[in-house]
Amino acid sequence: MPSIPDPEIPALTAPAGALVSGLAAADRGGVEADTAFRYQCRFAQLRARYEREQGGWDWAGFVDWLTNRRGELRAASFRQYRAAVIWMLRREGTPGADVLIDRLCVPRFVAPNRTLPARTSSTKAKSISSSDFHHLAVWLQNHGGRWDDLAGTWLYWSTVTGLRPVEWRNATLRANPTSWALVVQNAKHTQGRAHGEDRTIYLQVDVEEAHALQCFLDAVQRDYEKAYQGCRLALHRATKALWPRKTRYPTLYTGRHQFSANAKFSGLTPEQIAALMGHAVTNTHQTHYGKRRCGRGGLMAIADPGDVYRVLERRQIRKGLQSAAPAPVIGE
Repeated sequence: MPSIPDPEIPALTAPAGALVSGLAAADRGGVEADTAFRYQCRFAQLRARYEREQGGWDWAGFVDWLTNRRGELRAASFRQYRAAVIWMLRREGTPGADVLIDRLCVPRFVAPNRTLPARTSSTKAKSISSSDFHHLAVWLQNHGGRWDDLAGTWLYWSTVTGLRPVEWRNATLRANPTSWALVVQNAKHTQGRAHGEDRTIYLQVDVEEAHALQCFLDAVQRDYEKAYQGCRLALHRATKALWPRKTRYPTLYTGRHQFSANAKFSGLTPEQIAALMGHAVTNTHQTHYGKRRCGRGGLMAIADPGDVYRVLERRQIRKGLQSAAPAPVIGE
């Protein structure tokens, strides 16, 4: 893991049916690699819970079990579970899959949000202070779990670069005459939510820091799925041990939120931040990601001018489409 920053320093300076149409992504049988990975992980969690409760495995029984729980779930949660199950049914070529999918798509009562417990996403922190990061890094370094050290390093480099966890799978580090360039495949490109297929993040780091980043990339990419699950669970255990009474805990995605907050605090333009984060539009990070008040200085990332241009270009195209739209006719 990169050396631990002093908690007094304000920045991290160390390296280190009708319903079926809504299931189009799963029904096509061809989804993005990161989406397929999320489906696989979600299905594995659901199956493990079913087997614990029922003492065995049966596809028909599992589908009944899931649909019977629908009244306890938020609509968005059930849609996610259903998409994961449909993806797995089609992937395995399960006999009678169409019948099981029809049963999953039968409209049922969904409980109002106010009657349900907090969503999993509502327990994930959207920022991490320097002090909390320091304590977390010390805990991970001192507990010697298989994935502890890598988990702390993952969170650190995500804070420095703003990458989504899944984007580390194919990221590459390249040396430039005056800096180091991290080339990233944008995870949301095929959904039209990225400014292009990839982005380049120029990092103001020295040779030692670049070597630490390359070692991290090698460790994560050796077996991404295993590393992701191991680090995710290691971070979960650490945060629960450190802050048992907190309602929001740092996750691997928290680094991306903290990066957004740091970029805003450092005075980057909305277009530069969108380019660095792989967004097609600026309001995504402005609305959904870490806030300026949670940011701190010491930003090491510089946006590629070409990526910034693509964000600006997409904005101009949208403005042109809006201005070209016919005005509504009053009275008709």
